[in-house]
Amino acid sequence: MTFAYPLIAIFAIALIPVMLFLAFRLEKNKQRQIGKLVASPLIPVLTQSVSPRKKQLKAVLLAVGIALVAAAVARPQFGYVWQELKSKGIDVVFAIDTSRSMLAEDMKPNRLERAKLAVLDFIDKMGADRIGLVAFSGSAFLQCPLTLDYGAFRQSLEILEPGIIPVGGTDIAAAIQIAENAFNRENNFKILILITDGEDLRNRGIEVARSAADRGVRVFTLGVGSQEGEIIPIINEEGRQDFVRDERGNVVRTRLDETTLQQISAVSNGFYSPLGPLGEGLETVYTLGLEEIPRQELNSRMNKLPIERYQWVLAGGILFLILEWLVGTRRSSKRMTQHLPVSALLCAACLAAPSDTRASPYEAQKHLRKGEFVEAEARYRKAIEEEPEDMRLLYNLGICLYRQGKYADAITVFQQALEGPDQDPDLQADILHNIGNAHYRRGESKIENRQPETRKDWARAMENYQGALIIDPEDEETVANLKFVQHQVENLVRYDLSLESNFPDMVELSGAGNFDQGIKKPISAAVRDEERYRFVQWDGEGLDDPDKEKTKALIDKDKTVTAVLVERVKLDVVVLPKEAGTSPSSGTYDKGEAVDLKFESAYGWRFVLWEGPAIADVSHPETTITLRADTRVVAHCEPAKELVFVVDEEE
Repeated sequence: MTFAYPLIAIFAIALIPVMLFLAFRLEKNKQRQIGKLVASPLIPVLTQSVSPRKKQLKAVLLAVGIALVAAAVARPQFGYVWQELKSKGIDVVFAIDTSRSMLAEDMKPNRLERAKLAVLDFIDKMGADRIGLVAFSGSAFLQCPLTLDYGAFRQSLEILEPGIIPVGGTDIAAAIQIAENAFNRENNFKILILITDGEDLRNRGIEVARSAADRGVRVFTLGVGSQEGEIIPIINEEGRQDFVRDERGNVVRTRLDETTLQQISAVSNGFYSPLGPLGEGLETVYTLGLEEIPRQELNSRMNKLPIERYQWVLAGGILFLILEWLVGTRRSSKRMTQHLPVSALLCAACLAAPSDTRASPYEAQKHLRKGEFVEAEARYRKAIEEEPEDMRLLYNLGICLYRQGKYADAITVFQQALEGPDQDPDLQADILHNIGNAHYRRGESKIENRQPETRKDWARAMENYQGALIIDPEDEETVANLKFVQHQVENLVRYDLSLESNFPDMVELSGAGNFDQGIKKPISAAVRDEERYRFVQWDGEGLDDPDKEKTKALIDKDKTVTAVLVERVKLDVVVLPKEAGTSPSSGTYDKGEAVDLKFESAYGWRFVLWEGPAIADVSHPETTITLRADTRVVAHCEPAKELVFVVDEEE
């Protein structure tokens, strides 16, 4: 026999002699008070019907009854059952570049700090996945082995800084090899998230990534920095601000090498994404990469659960208290014998009463059964204030919230009930089952316009159903719900987004692919020759801002979005002779554009005509020209004739 709260058990045992001592003192005080009011010879006559033995018996029954009730609060336990606890997840290793190029400040506060902050935000979503950390520059080091201890991982991540690896440079191949060695060879899903600016100075990253992929490692690459590049600030030996320089003393500019990172991910069944100023790239990896991977069993252990026996002790305490109430102080024993059947019935009722995990205060339960969920919620909240340790009340409050469609609030309350003390396995299974139901309903409400969130909620629903089945594998309702949600996930709608352009060779398009319904996918168009071509707009439906090169497209059906470019042509205006005047019309314009031709003559010169193609009026100094190609226009001029009037003074 053991107790969940041994101190309370010790207190309960100590209650018996203390209460007997107090009863003895109380009886002595009574005798003393009677002696003051009644003459001594009369006391035996007046108290002859009182039985001292019954009074002593009542004191013993009361003391033992209260002690047993207190002992029941200490939760006596005898015997135990074994319960298997399992956790499911995938193994993810983060490899973060700590070379000096990561000090560049084209991402704020710098590349390395932005990568660390993004990873810290990302791991909050990973649940039961094991995570590890590799730091690398010219060599690599396993900073944190695969672990479920996210606190230890955070500590390892926070101390990353340039110089933690003494060898300079960037060796991506070494990072991949160290990460691969960190994985358990028996695992089916090995994920490496490589965060770097891509400057692979050893040029072995693609080859090693291909070999790792053959052994089941998927590599997702995240590019940090910009293609334009940035100088690298450092503190020199004199303690002053300086920049990294090459052997000739020139300032070094570090640039993001997206091509190498794209090739590494392509040969290892992953994909490349820019990290982004707020870590959006990691969100893309989670949504389109990790979330689709089925979780496997990482570890399993048997947990010994003690069997609660407080019901028997509590019933014994109640029986002793009832007997104390039934035993009189008179010498006759009729009263006691007349009521013994009643006490026996009460005791039997206590022992036979079934344990109901959904028990709640009567009024709240009555409203819940009638479907009056708002009133039931209010009464359960009041009951919880009085008995905050009763997890059954929290469970029933979650049911009220769920029936009102307040799924997020219901999940919060169910989680509180799940984390509470003194959990009964049946209650745990019920809570997990209903958390799964709430996640499914919340995801269902978002399916029209936020399908990726629906996918996340349904994944959590399946995780909770699986948790309930670990406790009760034979629960047919949970098994059916799990199969139903799995079927729903498999049938979520996805659409193709295609990107094209009227000048496909002159623009680089990104963002195409197959995506969940309802998301807004970032797309971009980068013009390769900005002197000869100009982005005009996106042509398609469901675009946030069609006039910007970077925008978002709503995934609501299979669609093609076109990046419209216009060719640029040059207009060269020549004045003959040169001193005859000027024209401000020279410049670069869109092909097909009607451009104003203007001529401003100098003193003593007169415009004659324009020479060139597609001019609206060649004889007028201000006209228009339609540009179809690079065009040269000549403004012909001649000396102006002066007209002089002579005044004859004699007339």
